[in-house]
Amino acid sequence: MPEYPPAIDDAREALLTNYIGVASFTALVWDHIDTFADEVEYIWKGRKGAFIYLFLFNRYFTPLGFIVNLHAFISPIWSSEVCARFIKYEGFTVALAVEVVGVMMLLRIRAIYSGRTKTYITILLSTILIIETGINIWLISYSHQVIHNPQSGATSCSVVFDIEKPGVKILGPSSAWIPLVYDTIVFALTLYRTIPPLRNAPSTSDIIERLFGDGLMYYSVILAVTLVLTIMLIKSPQGIRQIAAQTEQLITVAMMSRITLNLRKAAHKRHTRFTDSSEDTPEHGFWFWFHRLFPGLRQGVLLMCHIHHDIQDMAIKRCSPGSQKAKIYITPILNLGRITGRKISRLERKVDLMVFQYRLRICALIQD
Repeated sequence: MPEYPPAIDDAREALLTNYIGVASFTALVWDHIDTFADEVEYIWKGRKGAFIYLFLFNRYFTPLGFIVNLHAFISPIWSSEVCARFIKYEGFTVALAVEVVGVMMLLRIRAIYSGRTKTYITILLSTILIIETGINIWLISYSHQVIHNPQSGATSCSVVFDIEKPGVKILGPSSAWIPLVYDTIVFALTLYRTIPPLRNAPSTSDIIERLFGDGLMYYSVILAVTLVLTIMLIKSPQGIRQIAAQTEQLITVAMMSRITLNLRKAAHKRHTRFTDSSEDTPEHGFWFWFHRLFPGLRQGVLLMCHIHHDIQDMAIKRCSPGSQKAKIYITPILNLGRITGRKISRLERKVDLMVFQYRLRICALIQD
């Protein structure tokens, strides 16, 4: 016979589960409504890729899937047998949302690194994600529904790890702190790549500033939520042990959606300024005929001039023009096109070293 919690405590914990679920879902829906116009403008009308499809999956699957969770929390019609089968679904949706966000963060980091460093970072982060996914699957297999006292009248159907199983009590909190370790590494890698241009330049690219600002915002929020979840998994009673998991799931998705849209918006503004400046062509002289005869090449040169300003002379100070080290600084800026939706043409890639070799003279001539 199961050991029931006190009726008053059980009723209070079930009510808290409902409150936290509704509050977290409200925050996600509000964020979705608030950013929907940006989604239409920068996602639906922009270039699609793996990153964007992951974004759309999490943005729509998570709220639709969580509606079922809310019904299970609030509705009194769920029988014990149905709830016992449902809790696997609840655990799966939480893990899936967090893992998809992890993959999206991996793609963001890959876009700002190059060469062997990019390979090592990919291996490290992928390994952590695989371990995290494996542990989550194992923990979900040893989960069960929260046991309610019949006298409390509580009917909330929510999931909790079965700490009576071998190893679950030890590995249970890892479902919270392993993602925190992952996010900490991602945040450190973002700082390493964005702080130098921010520190060494009087003005910096909108994209670099956005990467830094969004990385700080995302990590601060996720750190707070994940720390609360870790502590509750260790110290809280069964009824509310995992209520912060639903907050982690929904807030993580909301934050990832927001920073993705912010980055796309920054890239769009940058591209708009680039396009506007490319139209300022002299009415006579060499560059007039250069523009008439080679408009595509001039566009590529102008783009690289803007990239030159984006990295704010960092590469100029640290390496000679056209060197292998110079390519290390330029390549990540081009890779950002995959995340921001700004398509970098083959021609633009071909002229990068040429512009780097003659960067000061060409930029001065075109932009004067």
